[in-house]
Amino acid sequence: MKTIKRLFSYIKYHWQVFVMGNILLILSVVLSLIMPRIGKYIIDEIIRKYAGVDLFPWQELMSVLALYALVGIGAAVLDFVAKILLVKSSNQFTETMRNQIYDHIHKMPISYFDQVPAGTIVSRITNDTETIRQSFYVQVFSTLLVSLAKIVGVYVAIFFLRWEVALFLLLLIPGVYLFQKVYRKRATEMQAEIREINGKINGTLNENIKNVQLTQSYGREEKVYEDFRTLTARQLEVNERFSRFDWGMFNITYALSSLVMFMAVSWLLYGHLNLDMPVTVGFVYLIVNYVSQLFNPITGILDVLATIVKSIVSAERVFHVLDQPIEDDGTGALDSVTGAMAASQIHFSYIEGQEVLKGIDFKAEPGEMIAIVGPTGSGKSSLLNLLYRFYDPQEGQVLMDQTDIRALERNGLRSHMGIVLQDPFLIEGTIYDNISLGNPAISKEVAKEALFKVGGRPLLEQYEKGIDEPISERGKNLSKGQRQLISFARALAYNPKVLILDEATASIDTETEQIIQRAMEVVQEGRTTIVIAHRLSTIRDADCIYVLVDGKIVEQGTHDELVARKGFYENLLHHQLSRVGQQGA
Repeated sequence: MKTIKRLFSYIKYHWQVFVMGNILLILSVVLSLIMPRIGKYIIDEIIRKYAGVDLFPWQELMSVLALYALVGIGAAVLDFVAKILLVKSSNQFTETMRNQIYDHIHKMPISYFDQVPAGTIVSRITNDTETIRQSFYVQVFSTLLVSLAKIVGVYVAIFFLRWEVALFLLLLIPGVYLFQKVYRKRATEMQAEIREINGKINGTLNENIKNVQLTQSYGREEKVYEDFRTLTARQLEVNERFSRFDWGMFNITYALSSLVMFMAVSWLLYGHLNLDMPVTVGFVYLIVNYVSQLFNPITGILDVLATIVKSIVSAERVFHVLDQPIEDDGTGALDSVTGAMAASQIHFSYIEGQEVLKGIDFKAEPGEMIAIVGPTGSGKSSLLNLLYRFYDPQEGQVLMDQTDIRALERNGLRSHMGIVLQDPFLIEGTIYDNISLGNPAISKEVAKEALFKVGGRPLLEQYEKGIDEPISERGKNLSKGQRQLISFARALAYNPKVLILDEATASIDTETEQIIQRAMEVVQEGRTTIVIAHRLSTIRDADCIYVLVDGKIVEQGTHDELVARKGFYENLLHHQLSRVGQQGA
């Protein structure tokens, strides 16, 4: 019930269209209840009364039939317009929900995305919200509300005709309620299972499509296929089980409606023959019509319950995401930034009790270049995550201009920082789109100038459309070096005070490394630069190199100082030079 109330709470965002749709819906129901009354008048007051009479009132009959047709057309038109408005409001409610969840996930901690597969999150935003739209808002507003309005209207109409019949039919309500309660409980359980399987299938598809090259490289196609077949077979079995259950309950309802119709007509005929309760043919027609109008919406409600159950399961999944806490954010801002960065006694762990950074200290003065080096798993990427405030340390402080960055608003902090990753992030769009990322302050001229400065002129010259050249998803139509140049141009165009380079030359050839090295020198000019380094040859000129091993800084100094010390750094450099020599040989 809490979930349903929360779904209905979205009415407040677009209530005008919703209210207008309901007003037209009520008017349509009223007209549909008037039509049987006109039918009764035709049967009792015209056909039966003047049957066999030479002067049959054809003009009156045609006039009443015309009225009957006009009322029917009016009811149909109002019903059509009402449903259009209600479906429109359904789309608006779903759009609001989808925008809310999309906005919310961008405010959630990065740790949430470490635990939840991307395919699952995509399924929440697309599949689950679409299920809510179709199975709840559209069905509830275009079917359930119509049905409820008709049920109430028919009960009132029957009560004024024969209160005894109305009371008899009221006895059906507790039975229908219990029937619906049993149905919803079992259907909810089965739908939860179906949605869980669908989520696993989406997650599996997302993972396998992203890793198709790896799958083919190791010949795991058959294993991946069998795992997928197992999931789809389970999905088919649960869907078939639910369909049998749903149709069984639906047919029980139809059988019950036929039984009640038989009992109502039998009671009227018995009363007419034995209890001095005369009824006319028109009256029987009227009662039968109203009872039919009563059971049609009842069966419609039970029919739509299955889809509503689907939406409740989907809504619970969506609301679970919306209820996830957002990142704790500071409110402070720095009016002017020099670019000084420091860390003081940083302790950090992703999982409690398993520290990945243990008492880290470093300092970068404005305009300096410092480098963080170390073997795989030493904690370099974790340190980067703290600098950019993707995570916060459990102990210690990261400082910008001597201010704890936890006190600063995240977007404000990041506006002073630029980042170039080892695997550049590119979006589907043009080269300009990937440099500006939609920032209106970065014009095409600014973007082009930034790309030229980092050595990207040949990139633009090879394309007829230049900076407007489309880029495919993740820049697959570009080389690794070209993607890096665009990433450097982006950092330069945003003009940050602090630049973070995450192993920007880690997996490129020597010739491309020289191009990237020149780009790095351009971007670093006048900025504080923190380099997460893999190739030690790129950081010889760093003002200070920090050597990170097993989450601790074990050495620090310039390149020459660390080589002269003949410690871990010198050993790391020796092994790297030996590996390069072997590759060259």
